[in-house]
Amino acid sequence: MVNFNVRVDLDPTAAPIKLNMTTNTRLIGESHANVLAVPINAIRSATDGSKYVVVVDQQGAQRNVIVTTGLTQGKLTEVAGDLQEGEQVSINPTTRPAGFGSFGQ
Repeated sequence: MVNFNVRVDLDPTAAPIKLNMTTNTRLIGESHANVLAVPINAIRSATDGSKYVVVVDQQGAQRNVIVTTGLTQGKLTEVAGDLQEGEQVSINPTTRPAGFGSFGQ
C-alpha cells in the first residue's frame, strides 16, 4: 500500500472533521466527455512509432483505421479518427496491417 499526504479544501458541512481522520479518495487529474474509447490491446503502432491504427471488422472484412490516441483509463484508451461509435474493433486481427505491429512489441 502507498500513502500520500494531500491537502484538500473541503466544502462547509455540518459533519465534524476530527484530527487524524482518514479517507479513501480518487483524484481525477483530467477527464474528457463524449469520446470514443477502445481496449488498449486493439491499438497497433507503426514499426517506426509514427502512427497508431485499429482494425475494424465490417461484415467479415477488416479495414485499418488510423487513430490519434488520448487519455487512458484502466484498459481503455481514448481515440479520434475515422472511427464511428458502434463499430467493432478487432483485438486479435486475423491479418496484421503491413508495417504495423502489436502494441508493446
